[in-house]
Amino acid sequence: MIALIITRAPAALAETAHQASSHGALLAFLRNHIEPQGAPLKARPSTATKVQIGWKDLNGDGRAEALVYILGRENCGSGGCKMLVLEQSGRTFRVRADLSVTRLPVAVLQEKSHGWRNLTVLVGGGGVIPGYRAVLPFDGQHYPENPSVEPAYRLKGNAAEEIIIGDSIFPFLGEPSRGARGR
Repeated sequence: MIALIITRAPAALAETAHQASSHGALLAFLRNHIEPQGAPLKARPSTATKVQIGWKDLNGDGRAEALVYILGRENCGSGGCKMLVLEQSGRTFRVRADLSVTRLPVAVLQEKSHGWRNLTVLVGGGGVIPGYRAVLPFDGQHYPENPSVEPAYRLKGNAAEEIIIGDSIFPFLGEPSRGARGR
């Protein structure tokens, strides 16, 4: 079984009843979805997969979707780490985003695409210098898989972003927290 270290984004500390009842189902889904092919990760802090969960109603249906940032050897590279956006469907979840390279913070905009709020993440590393904020529009089924290519695009100006998952989890990687815009 995969070793997961779960934390909640500060904005998610005051859970709604829906989020609290969904937590167990979400953890079961994540254990199955994140498990790497082959042998499971060893349950040591240095190799454990770290997950930070934020909740936000992205589609206006009154139920919050789970935004999941995944850190670990199998889920991160020079361009960032894996991120999921999950919509609850009964006792399981529907993947609305499976992004391969994202950097924190994860935020939402008031602007919507196909009825879902646009997301923003930091794009940097992997040869992208300096980093920039990317907008992830919803296409009617999913958010883009990669924030560095279309249909994602560079955030222009100073849009009001609501941070759902901040960058305070980077010390888990052994890096000093330098703030998302300073990377």
